[in-house]
Amino acid sequence: MVNKTFFLLIFSTLSIYSIAQNYLYIDTRRYVSTADWNCTIKNGFPEFGNASLSVAKNGSGGYFVVSVDTHHPLKGTVLIYLENGGVIKCLDTQIKDQHDGISTGIYNLTAAEINQLKNSRISSVRVSCLMYSTSMHSFTIYNYYHFHSYLGDDFDIPNYTEEDVTKLFNY
Repeated sequence: MVNKTFFLLIFSTLSIYSIAQNYLYIDTRRYVSTADWNCTIKNGFPEFGNASLSVAKNGSGGYFVVSVDTHHPLKGTVLIYLENGGVIKCLDTQIKDQHDGISTGIYNLTAAEINQLKNSRISSVRVSCLMYSTSMHSFTIYNYYHFHSYLGDDFDIPNYTEEDVTKLFNY
């Protein structure tokens, strides 16, 4: 009896864990999304912190979400560079938000662009922001998180974006 109870407890825990889902909220609408991919900014201003990327499902297309730790608003076109050499150009949709020191931009993706993301990992993303109300500054977000352990080890943890996008759109 104890073995059956233990098995049932483990199975129900795994079932609940496996159906956990992430969402993007735009106004009052909710869209199923990938988890945030933590990324690294290399050529930003010193006041830029970390960045995260994600993709949300919107019918056959989707949204590409860019969040950066900065008080400066994201502006303009976003370029997604893929590991297979492809480039996706996302036009500014004016869907923006700024809260708690994080600037977020949401960009439309077509069904064809979603297929590109399913077939190749994101390498980097080129983004611009409005600096001090007068000038644009462009910077690159790299698709890995630089980790520094307490033991002194440094290594980069890649995000498997193509796997997450495939799972999202096959859901």
